Amino acid sequence: YYTILIPAKDGIQFEFYRNKEFFEILFEEGIDIAKPSIKIKMNNLSSHLPVNYAILFIGSSSKSRKWKVENFIEIGKYLKNNFQFNIVLCGSQNDFIDAQTFSDLADYKYLNLVGKTSLIELSILINNCEILISNETSAPHIAVAVNLKNIFVVSNGNHFGRFTPYPKKITDKYHVIFPPLIEKDLFDIDSLIGKYGASSSLNINGITVERMKEELNKVFLYKL
Repeated sequence: YYTILIPAKDGIQFEFYRNKEFFEILFEEGIDIAKPSIKIKMNNLSSHLPVNYAILFIGSSSKSRKWKVENFIEIGKYLKNNFQFNIVLCGSQNDFIDAQTFSDLADYKYLNLVGKTSLIELSILINNCEILISNETSAPHIAVAVNLKNIFVVSNGNHFGRFTPYPKKITDKYHVIFPPLIEKDLFDIDSLIGKYGASSSLNINGITVERMKEELNKVFLYKL
């Protein structure tokens, strides 16, 4: 049931701006919000966290959008050995099997919080971390909203232009890595939106660990 249909601009639009458009038409006034924002209220969760930690978020709602657990394991080891980060593993209750695989294969210490946090607690975790490495799912959007300075995302290009990549005027701290077929055409955003704006069947595991290391090095090597 509805009383009014609200027209939307044609074409694919970044989701934040689509929602802003909807509410401005609904309320018949402009909304002075430039970016997503979450204000964090700290609780005692913070006192149980390691210092200088990186979050590896291994979950996603779709298998096609999940980077291999083995890749996350290798990146976690790279972060520990090269940048002295402690590792915190996060995900939902649906990621328990992947978390067990991580436990079986990882040869370093880490804190496993997969399936153990609410959305509010996850927001606090992300707010307090130094870096997030994640599939393209809820975690990077939370990270943008809490102004995290180091966000690294692997994406197969699904819903390109709608959820990823982030417009620079919202944040320039969101580093997304796509499969090679997308990365070679990043100069032509309109074409990529046309190809992958509705969906993408590209293999996310076409993104290599070495490619992620390249992005990390661009940000962190100068700090050593």
